[in-house]
Amino acid sequence: MAYQYNIPIGTDQLAKSQSDIRGNFIALGVIAGNSATASSSLNGTVGFNYVYFASQAGTIPAITFPPGNIALYSATNSVTSKNELYINKTNQATAVQVPATASVLSVTSAPALNSAGWTYLPSGILMKWGFVQLTSAGAPQTITYSTGATIPIFTQVFNIQLTQAYASNTTSQNRVFAVSTTTPVTTTTFTLTYSGSFDTSTYVYYLAIGY
Repeated sequence: MAYQYNIPIGTDQLAKSQSDIRGNFIALGVIAGNSATASSSLNGTVGFNYVYFASQAGTIPAITFPPGNIALYSATNSVTSKNELYINKTNQATAVQVPATASVLSVTSAPALNSAGWTYLPSGILMKWGFVQLTSAGAPQTITYSTGATIPIFTQVFNIQLTQAYASNTTSQNRVFAVSTTTPVTTTTFTLTYSGSFDTSTYVYYLAIGY
């Protein structure tokens, strides 16, 4: 039975509306993840233990939300191919759909130490990180963010953080590394520059923040 939003109204008689009211409670039980009348998702008089979101099919979002509203729903993400929890929100310009649960953990259960990864934040911010070995002997080096069929691409990059790492600790490796401002930061790459030289045991962690 479908949920009826206008039951009961002031002129209804309880004896006539009882079945409709009961139907509404059953519908709420289905929304909460259990089709039984006594849903295990209900926690006494406190509220729901959980809320179940059936995956939306087709276009994201499958329904049109009123302007300015915030909504939650489940849909299959085109990048991870998994059902993700989406947030419908309005930014300064328009409504956006944020796959809040989508991350490297959606496609890799246990990423290894120093492996590349990515995640969305509920705000819509996208973060990517990686661990790269420096190979250019005397020139700035172009670094490509983590990429692949199961990794989203930046629309815009706000900030990049660098952390040096070494396979061996020698004074000659203690150089200053920075993101080059003479070469534009793009949605797929950035250029790393440095003072002095380095050897092949020099590595850099990066964290890129954007959307």
